[in-house]
Amino acid sequence: MLETCQEIIDGQIPNLFRVYINPHVAQCCFCLSRYVSTTWPEDAPGEPAVDRQIFLANGLEEAFSGATKLARYVRNLESAATRGLLIDPDGLLPHFAKLELPDGQIEFIPELTVARHAGEVAAAAHDEQPLGFVAVVPAALAAVAEPLGELLSRHRPVTILGVSRACLGDLRSGRLQWPAPSSPDVVVFDESFVDREVPFAAFAARREHYDHWQRAGMTTFHSTTFQPNTISSRHLVRCLEAADAEFRAEHAAPLRAIAEDRGQAAEQFARYYSPSLRKVTAALGFDREEIQARGHHVQIGERRIFDGVAGVACSVRGHNPESYVEEIEQLADEPDIRGRLGRHLHELTGIEHFAPAVSGASAVESALKLALAAAWPKQTVLALGGGFGGKTLFALTGTARPYYKSGLAPLYPHVVYVDPFAADAVEQLTAALKQHPVAVVQAELVQGVGGVREIPRAVLEFLDAARQKYGYYLFCDEVQTGMFRTGPFVRARHLDITPDLMTIGKGTSDMMFPFAVTLYNEAIRTRMAELDCPLLKAWEAAHGYRMGYLTATNVIERAQDLQLSQRVAHAGRLLAEQLAAKLRGCRSVRDVRVFGMLIGIELEYDSWRSARLRKLAHRLYLLAMTRHRTDPLLMGFCQYEPHIFKLTPPLTITDHEIDAITSTIAEVLRIPLSRLLAMGARALAMGVGAALQSRLPYGRQRANRAVAPRRPRLQSETTP
Repeated sequence: MLETCQEIIDGQIPNLFRVYINPHVAQCCFCLSRYVSTTWPEDAPGEPAVDRQIFLANGLEEAFSGATKLARYVRNLESAATRGLLIDPDGLLPHFAKLELPDGQIEFIPELTVARHAGEVAAAAHDEQPLGFVAVVPAALAAVAEPLGELLSRHRPVTILGVSRACLGDLRSGRLQWPAPSSPDVVVFDESFVDREVPFAAFAARREHYDHWQRAGMTTFHSTTFQPNTISSRHLVRCLEAADAEFRAEHAAPLRAIAEDRGQAAEQFARYYSPSLRKVTAALGFDREEIQARGHHVQIGERRIFDGVAGVACSVRGHNPESYVEEIEQLADEPDIRGRLGRHLHELTGIEHFAPAVSGASAVESALKLALAAAWPKQTVLALGGGFGGKTLFALTGTARPYYKSGLAPLYPHVVYVDPFAADAVEQLTAALKQHPVAVVQAELVQGVGGVREIPRAVLEFLDAARQKYGYYLFCDEVQTGMFRTGPFVRARHLDITPDLMTIGKGTSDMMFPFAVTLYNEAIRTRMAELDCPLLKAWEAAHGYRMGYLTATNVIERAQDLQLSQRVAHAGRLLAEQLAAKLRGCRSVRDVRVFGMLIGIELEYDSWRSARLRKLAHRLYLLAMTRHRTDPLLMGFCQYEPHIFKLTPPLTITDHEIDAITSTIAEVLRIPLSRLLAMGARALAMGVGAALQSRLPYGRQRANRAVAPRRPRLQSETTP
């Protein structure tokens, strides 16, 4: 694993840079698709191998969650049965669908039955109620092949087959048979393909199914939590060289072409992974030149672009920290690295215990499952409007936007949403708590996806105090605000709140190794012991990567050496001051919200009548920033509200870099809408790069000139 890390660092390979034609991802997806097409060549006899669309995930549970989402989406489109069967004799996904308690059970995914042996599969085959999909975990096929064949013949469900490296080998050699005339609709690959050294799994789906999510307007519906991305995809290809030399040799030529030819890499990336991301990358001009990532910048040909997205709040000290491997090796002899990490987390958050996770979404799912188990028989989750918990099946409980749930029913039903920004929010919360048996209240302290908006202090104080009266657990999601992103290690400490549960992620990876944590207090630990609840042991077994513990411990200790809390507080004040000065009078900006290194810039769209025009304008602004002649900037936007730009730079940003990027932002946002659209038209006619590079108005005097007696509203830690 460390060899893979060193290879990435030495080559300055982007490990977490989304708008990038990643040849390692392309190679990984090519191999997985080809594994399916050469295992089941009868799908298209006499024709070229049938391609599969690949979805990459951080672990088996996330991959099965994605495959289940796809199956339900397809069946809902067909107005067919959505009831599912998960065949899991060995309990590989023990609490994926439900949790058994001494006096009942909690269904996390409704209408998904779990079969533990062949007799239950046979009973499901003869059930008159139709099945919409069937999922088989790795290594289960041999034990249930006969009744599974009958079930597939009678119900004709969407089929999901999980495979390990050994299981796939048995299928390819003929020692194991898939009991159907055609291949599974979805094939899930487990962590054995990376020797279980990094959180990784994937699924390969038929194109006629996955293409529903490739349509315009759907490309972010099912976006993966797969970050960082190079480390696991590169590690899979390295493991393949040792584990299946014959397959590797057979496909050596196309793999070499992907590695050496940018055009081939782009073609295969689009073909097997994401055609929409390929188009975005091409529009930015990032597909034609070599890309490297180091520190706070990405180098694209001769352009050195400041990364203001930085993995969407993942970056603590930038891309490819040079001393990372050496630092991990220095910690490697620590016999109790998990305990060392736990002591740091307790000291920094006030919360005694933690469970490992492999992504922000998996950490959120763990927090909700813990709370529901501890609060049983209460089952209601109270979540805040505008919140985002993730896109995995159960994490969608805390994701308020209905769009991300369309076509996926049935989902966890016991959830209530309250708008925290309503004038009567406290009254609404009180009414909801009185009406529903609330087990847990879920809150992001600053909503990242929802527009970089801070939850009003009065709402948080009410939720903190009302726990005693109504008997619920308070869960603070700090995946975006934690790890010093807003100054303190976690924002709850800054607000003098100690929740019962907390999630921390993104920065825990140091942009190298995917890892997150779910913290929980002593009261919940005691309750889990009383119930003899198996959740914590299961997560330790599935997600307890030693490299994750080492990485999170190291980044916390390096952060203390760098005095990150003070640095972020200083940088946030400076950034707020400069944005206020340079955007004074800017007609296109309505509001600026600064919380340390989590910044939202909301555009003024009231006068823009066309929604299509608004969408085009925000894209052109972001494109123009990447083409700035002297200080190009990569900046993101909020998924819920794309007219709100989001800046999440590395926490070690310098004063000079703040001056440069705020000037770029001000210059670009002063371009009149009419001129911006004209530039866009010229870009389409001439080629994006040449048009924008030749037409942008540059010069610091322009950035500081007030063009109207109007100042955008600014919210920051120092300027309410």
